[in-house]
Amino acid sequence: MPVLFRSCTVRSAGLDRKADPDFLPPSLWDHVQTIAFLRPFWRADMESYIDERRRRALSMWPESLKLAEKWRAERITAVRPVGDFLRNAFQSMPRLHTIRLRLTNATDISQSTFRGRPRGVSMYVLSAMLSAPQLRHLDVWGYLSHPYDEPLPAHILSPPSIPLESLVYDVGHDDASPQVTGLELSVVSLLLERASATLRILELPSQSTPLHRMHLWTWPMLTKLSLNGERPLYEDGPPLVVALGRMPRLRELSLRFAEPTNTTMISPPIWPSSIKGSYAWPDLERVFLTHPHPDDEFYAHLPPGLQSLSLRCWPRHYKFDPDMGYFTPQSCANWVSSVSWSSEMLYMLRRIDAPRLTILDIEYLVDAHDELLLRHIPSSYPRLQVLRIHRYRQRNGSPIYTEQIADCLRGLTDLRLLMIYLDFDYLPLRDEGYIHDRRAYFMDPSDDPWVDKEYLRYIERLFEALAQEATTLAVALPATLEHICFLIPLREERIQWYPFRIVREEADGGQETEGRFHVQRWEQRYSYDQSLYGFDIVADV
Repeated sequence: MPVLFRSCTVRSAGLDRKADPDFLPPSLWDHVQTIAFLRPFWRADMESYIDERRRRALSMWPESLKLAEKWRAERITAVRPVGDFLRNAFQSMPRLHTIRLRLTNATDISQSTFRGRPRGVSMYVLSAMLSAPQLRHLDVWGYLSHPYDEPLPAHILSPPSIPLESLVYDVGHDDASPQVTGLELSVVSLLLERASATLRILELPSQSTPLHRMHLWTWPMLTKLSLNGERPLYEDGPPLVVALGRMPRLRELSLRFAEPTNTTMISPPIWPSSIKGSYAWPDLERVFLTHPHPDDEFYAHLPPGLQSLSLRCWPRHYKFDPDMGYFTPQSCANWVSSVSWSSEMLYMLRRIDAPRLTILDIEYLVDAHDELLLRHIPSSYPRLQVLRIHRYRQRNGSPIYTEQIADCLRGLTDLRLLMIYLDFDYLPLRDEGYIHDRRAYFMDPSDDPWVDKEYLRYIERLFEALAQEATTLAVALPATLEHICFLIPLREERIQWYPFRIVREEADGGQETEGRFHVQRWEQRYSYDQSLYGFDIVADV
């Protein structure tokens, strides 16, 4: 019994549909450690919510409008006993430490989510979950609120201190700008205010994050901060460094922001030069920043123990190319790309003293400082094991000389994985005569008579050319190199890097023959090379 019912799944819609919830029997409560609520709640309190369109239609019949509003008030009142039941249930589970909400959501806040159910969680249900003093982890996939939810009651989300250690909140829409209501911000603000003292892991959608208020709270235990989505525009808050300065134990920082089109300013620096202060993060190991500002003082204060650094665009810069319209996410219409120049990237990297860096991911547009930038990498970060570069040429730019790039990176004596996008002329994205067809990469041509055979021959020539480029790089780079991956963007595929394995030849005694190797093309059609699973930057996202 204790092991069998340690983790339980509950159908969300059966919980708040009626006064007598479909829930776990009390005999199991002593054993439950993790509860997962699957799919949307029934939202009985939203059964007859009156949106603006319906309100205008009902305004012609005042009596009908009053009746509808009365019905909704009764539904809201009916949910309160469910909240009371759950409050008692959660507080009676001594071993409960994790609650997961797996809600299916629509991007548009006015849409329903799954089989006609409105999105969100009743505030009475959420309050009951958070009332359990033993709860340590809350994991939410889907919106917490609905735009027509009632204003947050003053007593909700009690007690005043919530001892959460991790809060992971994901709305699940990387390619769309989420529409966030004031209530959503209020709910998240209350959660953070009451849990900031104990939180160790915090992952939030950016537009649901009250960045302008985070500096008001202390974060003595926080080790990971991850914010994803469109960069929020707050005019009444201080620079982000003021909030980060209250997170002294931070080990991982990820700010994956897309730049909205409704602003004329470039991405602001985390630490503007006008801010004078003594902020330090001695334990910081991983930093992920998008659209980095070249004059950000934050780079000069990164610790020497930094192990992973990403300075890049999101979405990737090539996804905004008008020649790749079929590949561009719909959200890019609402976002802009501000890729750094080689000179700007060099200026930023020169300010980062991180001799222990093992993973580096940069994205930039070539200018006159390109060679200086490439030579700076091995001289400043000699312990790199993984290097990922997105290098874009200007329109009608000079040809790419792989030998020169390999010579610049020769000093990376510990390099194991090189992932590189060099914007070759012969890539299909640069060839108007061909359109990407994922079947050509992931299916055996003999299995599908509809695959264009001429296109397959073209792809074969492409991979032969890439194998030659991989050989050129492998000759100059050290013997520690195991894989070279070239980016070939594929529509609707998360895995977009094509790997070549560097196979060192062995003598009769089993010892590697110095300087002798061959480049082995990846032949697995449906799964990635097993030896790459140890790296977490395989997908081009």
